[in-house]
Amino acid sequence: MAGDSLYEFESRLRHHHIIRLDSQAFTEPRYFGAFVFLLSVFVRCCTLKTVRFGGRFWGLLKTTIRIGPRGCEVLSDLKIRQAKPQEKDYKLYDAEGLYLQVTPAGGKLWKYKYRFDGKERKLSLGAYPVITLIDAREARLAAQRLLAQGIDPGSDKKARQRATADSENTVEVVTRAWHATFSTSPTKPRGQANQKTWTEGHAIKLLHRLEKDIFPVIGSIPMADLTARDLLEVLQRVAERSLETAHRLRIAMGQVCRWAVATGKAGHDVSGALRGALPPVRHKHMAAPTDPAEVGRLLRAIDSYGGGVIVRAAMQLLPLVFLRPGELRKGRWEEIDFVNDQWNVPAERMKMKVDHIVPLSHQALRILKGLHQVTGCSGWLFPGRSWSRPVSDIVNSPKTETC
Repeated sequence: MAGDSLYEFESRLRHHHIIRLDSQAFTEPRYFGAFVFLLSVFVRCCTLKTVRFGGRFWGLLKTTIRIGPRGCEVLSDLKIRQAKPQEKDYKLYDAEGLYLQVTPAGGKLWKYKYRFDGKERKLSLGAYPVITLIDAREARLAAQRLLAQGIDPGSDKKARQRATADSENTVEVVTRAWHATFSTSPTKPRGQANQKTWTEGHAIKLLHRLEKDIFPVIGSIPMADLTARDLLEVLQRVAERSLETAHRLRIAMGQVCRWAVATGKAGHDVSGALRGALPPVRHKHMAAPTDPAEVGRLLRAIDSYGGGVIVRAAMQLLPLVFLRPGELRKGRWEEIDFVNDQWNVPAERMKMKVDHIVPLSHQALRILKGLHQVTGCSGWLFPGRSWSRPVSDIVNSPKTETC
């Protein structure tokens, strides 16, 4: 009889939503009084040895509420979605060290608190909702498995992240990043090139050497795993073809290694061990006439050159203005000042990146005025075949200079 009345009491509580058989029960303060009342009834029934009611009530209690750490219930997806940001960070605990940290900005971050070597530590598991409640619990279980094996989950995570970064930072990737850092930006205003960067021609030539000799052999090796022996084997292959090119590549790769160490992409500079590993380059002096009679013969040979007018004018001007071949052939008509008899070479075309003024002699002015009648309609002093670009540097090659 007493059992039937208690069953009716239990049904009424359910009807009035005082007891709910879901994971969200007792989430509001108004249910706490009902819980205390039912708990006191359960204790009295156990004292009176009413096993039937006690067993029924205990089953109801287990399906109604789930208790987590510190007396709070475990999390649910609904409770996480309903969590609002406050003035300070606060935590929503799940169980076994897993909790959700809610930031004032509205972020919801999963954290796992554990102990290792007698010290309390925390492991970040990701942000909600990218990492769901189920994902966070699985990550907690994986961390607990590592702890059971005597492995610190935090150190294991850092090691895996470092391994992933090393696999992405290959020799080719790091070298290209270094090259892009020091290449001259094409958006810089004319005449304002940075002295710490390279000219466009040097950058193109250097990248071509790297793509031809370095990347195909060791480009896929992680920068942190590169050894001095790996680099030496590549340089020795190049030295068989050109010893000077091998030395230039050693210098370039040394700069890459030091930049990688400075940016945290490598642990040490392996190129330092290669000093003296390659035979020295024996430079040969370029043949040049030093006798005045030979110089006279060269000038007369240039004047009698039977090729194009543009090429002959370029060779005639070269000994009169003392400019480098690249500075000469890229000259433009707006740089020539016929009033003050001077050639204003912009800094971007000079090696030292400083504006250069060249006084023009009467012989140089006469050559330029005659050339102006031929190429004055073009922006270039010495246009090429298309007249939209300057003449090729092959004009000043040794084969052409031997008239």
